[in-house]
Amino acid sequence: MRKKVNKFKIKRKCDFCKIETKFLFNSKDFNREYSKNIYTYNICKNCKNISLKNIPKRKTYLYQENFYNYKSKKNIWKDNQNKIEHLKEINFKKNQSLLEIGSGDGSFLYCCKKLGLKCEGLDINKKLNYYTKKRFGIKTIIKKNLTNLKKKYDIICAWHSIEHFENSKKVLEFIFRNLNKNGYIILAMPNPDAYGFRLFKEKWVHVDAPRHQNLINLNFLKKYLTKKNFKIILSTTSDDDAKYNNRLSWAFYFFRIFSKKPLYAQRNYIKKLCHLIGLLLRFTFSFIENKNYEGSCYTLIAKLKKK
Repeated sequence: MRKKVNKFKIKRKCDFCKIETKFLFNSKDFNREYSKNIYTYNICKNCKNISLKNIPKRKTYLYQENFYNYKSKKNIWKDNQNKIEHLKEINFKKNQSLLEIGSGDGSFLYCCKKLGLKCEGLDINKKLNYYTKKRFGIKTIIKKNLTNLKKKYDIICAWHSIEHFENSKKVLEFIFRNLNKNGYIILAMPNPDAYGFRLFKEKWVHVDAPRHQNLINLNFLKKYLTKKNFKIILSTTSDDDAKYNNRLSWAFYFFRIFSKKPLYAQRNYIKKLCHLIGLLLRFTFSFIENKNYEGSCYTLIAKLKKK
């Protein structure tokens, strides 16, 4: 008799509170349809963080080769303006060191290099690390396990990458260990308190099952960082990144009303039409999403204080 292979790692306890999480909803890979599996998301009643219970072991259920797009340097600079503006808010100095966790194709690191920062990236994708080195001349670190690095950094950024890790607490602890005193962290993640999440639930585009394995509650994160001796400099769900993701949220949901296929797989004119409708809906509901921390994602900047 053929032995049945378990496709999932089962996660039940909250990374932070270490208590049993409770069932929230079942979801599917609505965004890309790399698999037909059912994915279960649980919530911690204490910290309100949401986590994926059954994490797929097969990598092709998570990412495939066509997941990333490559753009011209002119468009890279344009697309990273929101990140650059947040970076300028900490009044960084030239030659300060910066690490990006989840550096992907190196687009943000390229912008940082142009701004005079000494930057490095960290990513598990060898091909993208090679691409970053070849195209931009920027060193990247390939790490599957978040062990200590050989040096510390003045700035550590994680733009929509922490939610992709199995254990979000370990990622934050890794950041703390590798940050210089008086250093800054800039984190961006999907917002589980978003209006769109309450409306669309398991079909919300930013659940993105099974790639998003954790959704960290912003209020909890601010309290957690404060306990770790950080000063919160900024937290927002209404910057340009949030507004773009609000539009994405509406566009994807509108498209799913008429088709069961993912929007990513459609022709360009269909994508443009859905994004236009998403933009109109974003403006319509901006009076809700632009205040009271109800945007689709948040950006948080914090400074490690001297002890």
